[in-house]
Amino acid sequence: MKLISSIRENRIYISWLHESAEKGVVAYWVHSGEIVYPLVDYCIYLLDTELLKPSTVSDAIFHVKRFMEYLWSHAENFDCVNDKTIENFRDAELVSVHKKANRSSSSNAHKRTVNTKLRRIYHFLSWLQDVDRAQIGLIGPDRSRVSSSYRISGQRLVGGANRNGYNQFDFPKTFRRVGEGSKHRTAYCATEADVDMLQAYFVASRSVQAAGRNILMMDIACITGLRRGAVNSLRCEQFSRQRIECEGESITVVPDSQKFGYEKAFSIPIELALRILDYIEGERATLLHSRGWTEQGTKDRVFVSLRDGKPLEDQTISQIFGDAFSEMDPGRRAAYHAFRHKFANDQINREIAARLELGLDTSVASIATSVSIAMGHENAASLEAYVSRQMGKFRGNTLQTSVDRIAELERENLELKNASRRLRRRLRQFDDHNG
Repeated sequence: MKLISSIRENRIYISWLHESAEKGVVAYWVHSGEIVYPLVDYCIYLLDTELLKPSTVSDAIFHVKRFMEYLWSHAENFDCVNDKTIENFRDAELVSVHKKANRSSSSNAHKRTVNTKLRRIYHFLSWLQDVDRAQIGLIGPDRSRVSSSYRISGQRLVGGANRNGYNQFDFPKTFRRVGEGSKHRTAYCATEADVDMLQAYFVASRSVQAAGRNILMMDIACITGLRRGAVNSLRCEQFSRQRIECEGESITVVPDSQKFGYEKAFSIPIELALRILDYIEGERATLLHSRGWTEQGTKDRVFVSLRDGKPLEDQTISQIFGDAFSEMDPGRRAAYHAFRHKFANDQINREIAARLELGLDTSVASIATSVSIAMGHENAASLEAYVSRQMGKFRGNTLQTSVDRIAELERENLELKNASRRLRRRLRQFDDHNG
């Protein structure tokens, strides 16, 4: 099989059997040329059994590769791995993360990054013990070299970041109290000012084709709240003129790519659907024609690369918007997902205002439940942090409005009192004159 792309990193040489991890990986030790079978087999397991997205598998393989290289550099193998090994690897990775040029200034953010890697290592060791009887006793809750109650046979680790249902005994060497899973920690939310500035940035610094494509992707996220992968998987056939003309105020679309493999339907306002259709028949069609590209290469995807006409990679979208946010504010760490947060906050604000006007329940849980439907969330609790924050702002704005209104009434009252005094004084003068 032809190896399409190759990336040489450190001591393990990795070659993907496709442009991404979609078909698997070939990995071997640079110093000996030996195939790294645990890495190859683990990649196949993640793709075929856990059915993870190629981008998630790619990240997972990189984390495990780092761990194996760490063992090799210390002249150790899996037979030597124990809790102290995990702890030393954790501390070494923290130093590495801290040295990165694009690092966050938050030490807790560094530790959260390392924790993601450690959870993947625990997962890998659990898998290794299941497939290799020689590794019995490697990891487990009792009398094992690596202490952990985590077992892949009963739990699923999604991208190394999903901690729902886990406890401190699953990953005991991860850093504690670093803000993971906090109901009060929310990611950056794009503002209307951000949207305006990004639009101006794309128009000024990109080609007409790139600017039109990027602005439309941004607007789709702001208006619908769809995730990056879902927007990137939209197909032209879903926005055919015949279909749009048969619909009313909106059309229903099921994006091909959704988190956790969901197949949820989302409502697209008819005005936005028409914009997408205009883009497909206009700028996109012109681009393909001018470059001599065929529809076969696009796989019917709405958004394609300006380099080769093939579907955009999800990571490319993150880079486009991450770079744009950074250009506007070098200290800002935000990317495409910030527009989804904007959509969530806009939905929350509308829900709060409507409920207050109608005298309905305005508890955080009830609002989160309502908004979660539009967001496509299975777990409404994941929105409660955003609802709490917006409720605080809403109450603050309401309080400020009340304060301003009271001040205005006090000014009006003072003016009326002064007018009343002037009137009484003039009446007295009139009485004295006619007395």
